[in-house]
Amino acid sequence: MTTATFIATEKTYRRIFTCKNKECKQVFAYDYSKKCINTPDEKTLARYDELGRRYEYLYEYVRIADGVKVNRDHDSRCPQCNKFADFNDVKAVKGEHKCGARCTNAKGGDCDCQCNGKNHGQNHL
Repeated sequence: MTTATFIATEKTYRRIFTCKNKECKQVFAYDYSKKCINTPDEKTLARYDELGRRYEYLYEYVRIADGVKVNRDHDSRCPQCNKFADFNDVKAVKGEHKCGARCTNAKGGDCDCQCNGKNHGQNHL
């Protein structure tokens, strides 16, 4: 039996959440590491990405909170009121704008400044 291995990538992925509760509307964000959860010799079901390309590795996006691994699919509740939250994954488009408060306070997922997504929504972490 092969045990799952966790291989962290150097890049972090940020998800920005906005609480759906009209009285709360809390904005919060988390950074996740992408981890491979199977080995090349492990038999996997054929999987396909959104473009129809086959891939064999399985990945999960996780963060460590209070010493516990938390999968990003389990972070959908507001820490303030415990209601469900909408989210946007940060997508960087290489831009020429200088990074500033508009980027660090962002609530949406699209970043088009020089930081290439690194500072996007940072004030909500």
